[in-house]
Amino acid sequence: MLIALPSFTFCQIWANQDVIPINITSYQKNNSPLVGLRELPALLGFQRKTEWGVAIENKYSLTELTQLRLGFGLPVLNGNLSINTSLQGSALYSSYSGTLCYGIQINKQTTIGLGLGILHFRLKEHDSENLMQTTAGIAHLINEKTILAIHYLHNQNIRPTSNTNKIKAEGLTFGIGYNLSKSVFMQVEAKQSQQKIRILPSINWIPIEKIGFWFGTNGSGQLHLGISSQFKKSTALLGMSNHPHLGYSLLLQFNHRLDDKN
Repeated sequence: MLIALPSFTFCQIWANQDVIPINITSYQKNNSPLVGLRELPALLGFQRKTEWGVAIENKYSLTELTQLRLGFGLPVLNGNLSINTSLQGSALYSSYSGTLCYGIQINKQTTIGLGLGILHFRLKEHDSENLMQTTAGIAHLINEKTILAIHYLHNQNIRPTSNTNKIKAEGLTFGIGYNLSKSVFMQVEAKQSQQKIRILPSINWIPIEKIGFWFGTNGSGQLHLGISSQFKKSTALLGMSNHPHLGYSLLLQFNHRLDDKN
Protein backbone atom coordinates (compact mmCIF):
# COMPACT_ATOMS: atom_id res chain seq x y z
CA MET A 1 0.00 0.00 0.00
CA LEU A 2 2.80 2.44 0.85
CA ILE A 3 4.56 1.83 -2.46
CA ALA A 4 1.42 2.84 -4.34
CA LEU A 5 1.37 6.30 -2.79
CA PRO A 6 2.33 9.00 -5.31
CA SER A 7 5.12 10.74 -3.40
CA PHE A 8 7.36 10.38 -0.39
CA THR A 9 6.14 13.61 1.15
CA PHE A 10 2.53 12.55 0.86
CA CYS A 11 3.47 9.21 2.37
CA GLN A 12 5.15 10.76 5.36
CA ILE A 13 2.17 13.01 6.11
CA TRP A 14 -0.36 10.24 5.65
CA ALA A 15 1.60 7.64 7.59
CA ASN A 16 2.22 9.89 10.59
CA GLN A 17 -1.16 11.50 11.05
CA ASP A 18 -2.86 10.82 14.37
CA VAL A 19 -5.56 8.29 13.54
CA ILE A 20 -6.39 8.26 17.26
CA PRO A 21 -5.27 11.61 18.74
CA ILE A 22 -3.18 11.12 21.88
CA ASN A 23 -3.98 14.56 23.32
CA ILE A 24 -7.64 14.01 24.14
CA THR A 25 -7.33 15.59 27.63
CA SER A 26 -4.55 18.11 26.95
CA TYR A 27 -6.48 21.25 27.85
CA GLN A 28 -6.90 20.40 31.53
CA LYS A 29 -5.00 22.00 34.40
CA ASN A 30 -2.53 19.49 35.87
CA ASN A 31 -4.56 16.57 34.56
CA SER A 32 -3.09 15.83 31.12
CA PRO A 33 -0.70 12.99 30.22
CA LEU A 34 2.69 14.49 29.37
CA VAL A 35 3.21 11.93 26.60
CA GLY A 36 2.17 13.51 23.34
CA LEU A 37 2.32 17.17 24.36
CA ARG A 38 5.23 17.81 21.99
CA GLU A 39 3.07 20.04 19.77
CA LEU A 40 1.42 21.87 22.71
CA PRO A 41 4.35 23.01 24.90
CA ALA A 42 2.56 25.97 26.50
CA LEU A 43 0.17 23.55 28.23
CA LEU A 44 3.15 22.07 30.08
CA GLY A 45 3.24 25.26 32.15
CA PHE A 46 0.08 24.14 33.96
CA GLN A 47 1.55 20.74 34.87
CA ARG A 48 3.22 20.08 38.24
CA LYS A 49 4.15 16.41 38.08
CA THR A 50 6.85 13.96 37.18
CA GLU A 51 5.47 11.34 34.80
CA TRP A 52 6.52 8.81 32.20
CA GLY A 53 4.35 7.16 29.59
CA VAL A 54 4.26 4.83 26.63
CA ALA A 55 1.78 4.53 23.75
CA ILE A 56 1.50 2.05 20.88
CA GLU A 57 -0.74 2.75 17.88
CA ASN A 58 -1.37 0.18 15.14
CA LYS A 59 -2.52 2.29 12.19
CA TYR A 60 -5.03 0.66 9.83
CA SER A 61 -3.92 -2.83 10.95
CA LEU A 62 -0.64 -2.36 9.04
CA THR A 63 2.49 -3.65 10.76
CA GLU A 64 4.57 -1.15 8.75
CA LEU A 65 2.72 1.76 10.36
CA THR A 66 2.76 0.61 13.98
CA GLN A 67 4.10 3.49 16.04
CA LEU A 68 5.73 3.46 19.50
CA ARG A 69 5.79 6.68 21.53
CA LEU A 70 7.70 7.32 24.74
CA GLY A 71 7.59 10.38 26.94
CA PHE A 72 8.92 11.74 30.21
CA GLY A 73 8.26 15.01 31.99
CA LEU A 74 9.31 16.69 35.24
CA PRO A 75 8.85 20.06 36.96
CA VAL A 76 11.67 22.56 36.35
CA LEU A 77 11.59 25.99 38.01
CA ASN A 78 8.07 27.35 37.52
CA GLY A 79 7.18 25.04 34.64
CA ASN A 80 7.57 21.57 33.22
CA LEU A 81 10.18 20.03 30.89
CA SER A 82 9.29 17.06 28.69
CA ILE A 83 11.03 14.72 26.26
CA ASN A 84 8.99 12.83 23.65
CA THR A 85 10.20 10.29 21.10
CA SER A 86 8.48 8.06 18.55
CA LEU A 87 9.51 5.10 16.41
CA GLN A 88 7.61 3.69 13.45
CA GLY A 89 8.03 1.36 10.54
CA SER A 90 9.86 -1.60 9.02
CA ALA A 91 12.24 -2.27 6.13
CA LEU A 92 9.65 -0.69 3.82
CA TYR A 93 8.95 2.50 5.74
CA SER A 94 10.47 4.01 8.88
CA SER A 95 10.31 7.23 10.87
CA TYR A 96 11.77 8.64 14.06
CA SER A 97 11.17 11.80 16.03
CA GLY A 98 12.66 13.35 19.14
CA THR A 99 11.33 16.52 20.77
CA LEU A 100 12.32 18.61 23.80
CA CYS A 101 9.62 20.94 25.15
CA TYR A 102 9.38 23.40 28.01
CA GLY A 103 6.38 25.30 29.30
CA ILE A 104 6.60 27.93 32.03
CA GLN A 105 3.92 29.73 34.03
CA ILE A 106 4.49 33.49 33.88
CA ASN A 107 1.57 34.33 36.19
CA LYS A 108 -1.33 32.52 37.83
CA GLN A 109 -3.32 32.38 34.60
CA THR A 110 -0.87 32.43 31.67
CA THR A 111 1.85 30.13 30.39
CA ILE A 112 4.19 30.15 27.40
CA GLY A 113 6.02 27.21 25.82
CA LEU A 114 8.65 26.26 23.27
CA GLY A 115 9.42 22.94 21.57
CA LEU A 116 12.34 21.85 19.38
CA GLY A 117 12.49 18.53 17.57
CA ILE A 118 13.96 16.44 14.78
CA LEU A 119 11.80 14.34 12.43
CA HIS A 120 13.34 11.61 10.25
CA PHE A 121 11.49 9.69 7.49
CA ARG A 122 12.60 7.05 5.03
CA LEU A 123 10.71 5.08 2.39
CA LYS A 124 12.45 2.12 0.76
CA GLU A 125 14.38 3.05 -2.41
CA HIS A 126 14.03 6.79 -1.62
CA ASP A 127 16.38 9.24 0.06
CA SER A 128 15.58 9.96 3.69
CA GLU A 129 14.05 13.26 4.76
CA ASN A 130 15.12 15.10 7.92
CA LEU A 131 13.05 17.95 9.27
CA MET A 132 13.55 20.48 12.04
CA GLN A 133 10.35 21.15 13.97
CA THR A 134 9.83 24.31 16.03
CA THR A 135 6.73 24.99 18.12
CA ALA A 136 5.83 28.03 20.21
CA GLY A 137 2.62 28.80 22.04
CA ILE A 138 0.72 30.59 24.77
CA ALA A 139 -2.05 29.28 27.02
CA HIS A 140 -4.46 31.12 29.30
CA LEU A 141 -6.56 29.87 32.20
CA ILE A 142 -9.81 31.78 31.69
CA ASN A 143 -11.22 30.30 34.89
CA GLU A 144 -10.79 27.09 36.88
CA LYS A 145 -12.87 25.21 34.30
CA THR A 146 -11.61 26.67 31.01
CA ILE A 147 -8.22 26.77 29.26
CA LEU A 148 -7.51 28.41 25.90
CA ALA A 149 -4.25 27.91 23.96
CA ILE A 150 -2.71 28.96 20.63
CA HIS A 151 0.36 27.27 19.10
CA TYR A 152 2.43 27.89 16.00
CA LEU A 153 4.35 25.02 14.36
CA HIS A 154 7.07 25.23 11.70
CA ASN A 155 8.70 22.31 9.83
CA GLN A 156 11.59 22.66 7.40
CA ASN A 157 14.05 20.30 5.69
CA ILE A 158 17.55 19.95 7.07
CA ARG A 159 19.92 20.01 4.07
CA PRO A 160 17.43 18.76 1.40
CA THR A 161 19.00 16.84 -1.48
CA SER A 162 18.12 16.96 -5.17
CA ASN A 163 16.09 13.74 -4.75
CA THR A 164 13.94 14.94 -1.86
CA ASN A 165 11.06 17.36 -1.80
CA LYS A 166 11.75 20.76 -0.27
CA ILE A 167 9.42 21.04 2.69
CA LYS A 168 8.53 24.19 4.57
CA ALA A 169 5.28 23.77 6.45
CA GLU A 170 3.62 26.13 8.89
CA GLY A 171 0.48 25.74 10.92
CA LEU A 172 -1.59 27.15 13.77
CA THR A 173 -3.48 25.23 16.44
CA PHE A 174 -6.30 26.83 18.42
CA GLY A 175 -7.66 24.79 21.31
CA ILE A 176 -10.06 25.17 24.20
CA GLY A 177 -10.93 22.81 27.03
CA TYR A 178 -13.89 23.04 29.40
CA ASN A 179 -14.89 20.99 32.45
CA LEU A 180 -18.63 20.78 31.95
CA SER A 181 -18.96 18.99 35.29
CA LYS A 182 -16.88 16.90 37.66
CA SER A 183 -17.35 13.86 35.40
CA VAL A 184 -17.47 15.45 31.91
CA PHE A 185 -14.62 17.24 30.11
CA MET A 186 -14.81 18.63 26.57
CA GLN A 187 -12.13 20.04 24.28
CA VAL A 188 -11.99 21.24 20.68
CA GLU A 189 -8.91 21.86 18.53
CA ALA A 190 -8.82 23.70 15.21
CA LYS A 191 -5.64 22.98 13.22
CA GLN A 192 -4.81 25.19 10.25
CA SER A 193 -2.07 24.20 7.79
CA GLN A 194 -1.59 24.47 4.03
CA GLN A 195 -4.82 26.47 3.75
CA LYS A 196 -6.79 23.62 5.32
CA ILE A 197 -8.59 23.62 8.66
CA ARG A 198 -9.22 20.45 10.64
CA ILE A 199 -11.54 20.36 13.66
CA LEU A 200 -10.77 17.76 16.36
CA PRO A 201 -13.41 17.59 19.12
CA SER A 202 -13.35 15.09 21.98
CA ILE A 203 -15.45 14.36 25.06
CA ASN A 204 -14.32 12.52 28.18
CA TRP A 205 -16.91 11.06 30.55
CA ILE A 206 -16.15 9.42 33.92
CA PRO A 207 -19.49 7.95 35.09
CA ILE A 208 -17.93 6.01 37.98
CA GLU A 209 -14.72 6.51 39.93
CA LYS A 210 -11.56 5.41 38.09
CA ILE A 211 -13.39 4.32 34.90
CA GLY A 212 -13.86 6.68 31.98
CA PHE A 213 -15.01 6.72 28.36
CA TRP A 214 -14.05 9.09 25.54
CA PHE A 215 -14.87 9.70 21.91
CA GLY A 216 -14.11 12.24 19.20
CA THR A 217 -13.09 12.64 15.57
CA ASN A 218 -9.67 12.85 13.91
CA GLY A 219 -8.38 15.04 11.08
CA SER A 220 -9.99 12.76 8.48
CA GLY A 221 -13.38 13.06 10.16
CA GLN A 222 -13.37 9.45 11.41
CA LEU A 223 -14.75 8.58 14.84
CA HIS A 224 -12.40 7.28 17.53
CA LEU A 225 -13.48 6.06 20.95
CA GLY A 226 -12.05 4.28 23.96
CA ILE A 227 -12.02 3.46 27.65
CA SER A 228 -9.60 4.49 30.38
CA SER A 229 -8.91 3.24 33.88
CA GLN A 230 -7.11 4.93 36.76
CA PHE A 231 -5.50 3.08 39.63
CA LYS A 232 -3.39 4.87 42.22
CA LYS A 233 -0.86 6.92 40.20
CA SER A 234 -1.29 5.11 36.86
CA THR A 235 -3.68 5.45 33.93
CA ALA A 236 -4.30 2.88 31.19
CA LEU A 237 -6.18 3.65 27.99
CA LEU A 238 -7.50 1.54 25.10
CA GLY A 239 -8.77 3.28 21.97
CA MET A 240 -9.94 2.27 18.52
CA SER A 241 -11.00 3.78 15.20
CA ASN A 242 -12.28 2.38 11.91
CA HIS A 243 -11.71 3.82 8.45
CA PRO A 244 -14.28 2.71 5.83
CA HIS A 245 -11.52 1.79 3.35
CA LEU A 246 -8.22 1.48 5.27
CA GLY A 247 -9.48 -0.60 8.21
CA TYR A 248 -9.14 -0.62 12.00
CA SER A 249 -6.62 1.20 14.17
CA LEU A 250 -5.90 0.48 17.84
CA LEU A 251 -4.17 2.55 20.52
CA LEU A 252 -2.76 1.32 23.84
CA GLN A 253 -1.45 3.93 26.26
CA PHE A 254 -0.05 3.77 29.80
CA ASN A 255 1.02 6.67 32.00
CA HIS A 256 2.56 6.54 35.48
CA ARG A 257 2.93 9.55 37.77
CA LEU A 258 5.99 9.56 40.02
CA ASP A 259 4.98 12.53 42.13
CA ASP A 260 2.70 15.57 42.24
CA LYS A 261 3.52 19.19 43.07
CA ASN A 262 0.27 21.10 43.18
